[in-house]
Amino acid sequence: MVRARRRSNRSARVDDGGQVESPSIPPSFFSCRATVATVSESVVPLATVIWEDMAPRPLPAPVGGDVTRKRLNRSFLVAPLLHARTSADNDQEEELPLSSLEALLPFEHDDGRGRQLSSSPSPVSIKEQGDALLRLKDYSAAIARYEAALAATSSLDLGGTVIINDGTGRAVLAEVDCIDEEDNKCTADVTIVSSGEEKTVDVKDILLCLLENDKEERLQERMLLNLSRCLLQLASADGSADAIRATKYRKAAVLGCTLALSCASYAGEGSDNVGVDTETKARLIRAGAYLDLGKAKHATADVKHVLKTDVNNAQAKKLVRDIERRDIQRKRTDKRLAKDVCRWVNAATDVATNGGGAPVSDDGSNGSSSPPHVSSSATNSSLCNNLLFQILFVLLVSIAVKLWMQAYDMLKQY
Repeated sequence: MVRARRRSNRSARVDDGGQVESPSIPPSFFSCRATVATVSESVVPLATVIWEDMAPRPLPAPVGGDVTRKRLNRSFLVAPLLHARTSADNDQEEELPLSSLEALLPFEHDDGRGRQLSSSPSPVSIKEQGDALLRLKDYSAAIARYEAALAATSSLDLGGTVIINDGTGRAVLAEVDCIDEEDNKCTADVTIVSSGEEKTVDVKDILLCLLENDKEERLQERMLLNLSRCLLQLASADGSADAIRATKYRKAAVLGCTLALSCASYAGEGSDNVGVDTETKARLIRAGAYLDLGKAKHATADVKHVLKTDVNNAQAKKLVRDIERRDIQRKRTDKRLAKDVCRWVNAATDVATNGGGAPVSDDGSNGSSSPPHVSSSATNSSLCNNLLFQILFVLLVSIAVKLWMQAYDMLKQY
């Protein structure tokens, strides 16, 4: 297994530092794992490689982990778990210069598919491994490391603080009062921090267990921010030919930023450490994800929140320009769609006015004359057929408009 650079069909929105890139820049490069199939002996040695699917894969569980800790039983806490593409769905083979291939990093040789890690590294060391992979632009491998580090720090304990889905799509902080395991089902009695409301939640509705004594290092916040950056990069790289994957990556990035904001809220403000600007970074990254999802209203809200505290933030100002530009594009598209619908309605009206027959002539008479001997029953039959034709035509127009709108929504997300 080696690592090689691949060319992205679309430029990434967010760079490694969380800065939003211009959509007009040339396509960027990223790294991906591959298996060397053949090596040709030529003036410039070439290698035929088989690319590994870019969908992130969970790391195998380490041997000798702490079995006394209750962890959330999910492969990934933030990133989507996607099915690997088949060879028919993906261009897996490519010929590259042999000199462009790189060896995997030393720590990557212990996480082969189906093999357990030989030791139980600390969350900090796993996070540092993810940072190294992020610098190499191997976003898929970096996501797997950040997810493993998050899982190692997310332990469900009595008296601990968790982030839960309150049932309305909002992430709220809650304190764990009781954990109940019965009939292979685990639930927790929690108290909502903001309202004091007590409720019982399924463990699957717990999004993240907060790490105690993390208010100085802000480890979880930093991992969530880097994880969200990787997801946005992967949406541009892996999602360039798959709009569904791109949408899932961006929605996961929104979730990661939302969890980072909740962690920052729990840790509080005013401490002189690396996490003091978590809210600004999370909102800017989330705004970029919202914008790519076609949710300009949500993106605008995040950007305005940043500009309230930092009116000169260059990245926020650039996002404002991006939002305005996309809004103009949307209005133009909507205007064209409205004109198309008007033409279809006018066509349907003409059909109804003329009875489905030939066009009306300038003198108001129908262009084709009917024989004077046409019977009443034949006329009624003709009117009935015309009515059915009109109904069918209107139905077809309605279906066409609906399909066009669905395609337009997917294009906005893509």
